[in-house]
Amino acid sequence: MARIRTIKPEFWTDEKIVMLPYEARLLFVGIWNFCDDDGYIVDEPARIQMQVLPADDIDADALIDLLCAASLLERCIGRDGRSVLRVVKFLDHQKISHPSPSKFRDVPFKKCAIPADTRRKVAIKYRCQPGGEVEASCYHCGAPGRIWWPRTSKGKPSFWVAFSGLELDHLEPEHAGGSSTPENVVLSCMPCNRGRGNSGSHEFFLRKAPEDSGVLRPERKGEERIDADPIARTRDDLNRIEAACREAAGCGKSANPSPELCNLAPILGLIDSGADLEGDILPALRLKPNPRARGWKYFIPQIQQFRADRLAAASAGLPNARDGPPRRATFAEINRAASEALRERDYHVPEPQPANLVVLAGPRQGIG
Repeated sequence: MARIRTIKPEFWTDEKIVMLPYEARLLFVGIWNFCDDDGYIVDEPARIQMQVLPADDIDADALIDLLCAASLLERCIGRDGRSVLRVVKFLDHQKISHPSPSKFRDVPFKKCAIPADTRRKVAIKYRCQPGGEVEASCYHCGAPGRIWWPRTSKGKPSFWVAFSGLELDHLEPEHAGGSSTPENVVLSCMPCNRGRGNSGSHEFFLRKAPEDSGVLRPERKGEERIDADPIARTRDDLNRIEAACREAAGCGKSANPSPELCNLAPILGLIDSGADLEGDILPALRLKPNPRARGWKYFIPQIQQFRADRLAAASAGLPNARDGPPRRATFAEINRAASEALRERDYHVPEPQPANLVVLAGPRQGIG
């Protein structure tokens, strides 16, 4: 239920407020009307937009995340994955005569707080320049999102960075010793971030794959066989696949540190569909390497085409079908095949002779 709130005059000249876009300021004030008497509101950006700015074309998700980055809002996640927002120091600025008890006050929530410096470094890691905007995707499933680094009214890059459709996620969980450094923080969508629970990122990859999909279990001779239950070796297996793909595509970590290349979901999806790592994926990457690629999804069409050509060549019985896509036959190969066909019809086909000799050919029974 909406409530009447008050705004102090010094709000408009507050140091943080003046650095925010005007849409974020207005949304922040509007949230006061719809939060409870303890400053809590359910974290549903679409609903908040319909309540506060229903006729405006804004990205409420990015604006709310920007307010969280500025420490004006706190995002808290419960054990069941439910998320709520809390207005910081709400009771210091609002005098409520007959407060209603909040249903979120006694619920155990964990505050999600990533330092502003880390947020900026993560944005730069995803190739977002200060004051710019880039498209990004979930580390686990590839869901689309956006990184927004707003500018102040004077045109300078803001101190804060916002993420729309994506959340900051720890590769190594915090409870397992993972830190909030940029190297250990990636972007993931809300379902993946909340669905991981306390599992590591690599364990989450295996948990999403079907048990009979054959992920990370190569059957080729001469290679190390992955155990049927490789939970303990998941990290090594994924690191091996990532290193092999990077080498084949010319995307070494030193030459191309793009975090999107750490997302192996497109490669694992091909393996799920029956593609062979050594026979399809790596040869296709070697044919057309791209050291500046920003993700494995850009290689998917060429890998699929390579695999289709290889299967067609194998079904036609061409030699070295695994070495590459089928090539056009040379004139000598066509001539040899025609000669073999003529011999099967009981024709005499002479062997190649020097250019200055003329040899007549015809049916054997006609040559006396």
